[in-house]
Amino acid sequence: MLASHNREKVLIGMAESEDRIKISARASTINVKEFLDKMLDGFALESGGHKEAAGGVISKEDGKAFIARVRGLAQW
Repeated sequence: MLASHNREKVLIGMAESEDRIKISARASTINVKEFLDKMLDGFALESGGHKEAAGGVISKEDGKAFIARVRGLAQW
């Protein structure tokens, strides 16, 4: 629902478990699967999805580096 009201944005959510972080992304205007695959490069333990919704799993220790990568892109 949030993605449908924020069409120009890529929405990324993260949920921690004991040793992993699940990442979910939604977007309406770009291929979010391709975007998330690039963001997860070198981090992903699992990934999948389609054009408007994608997700992946990274180790908890890679969480800060993943956020830094996304923030770097967001500043562009």
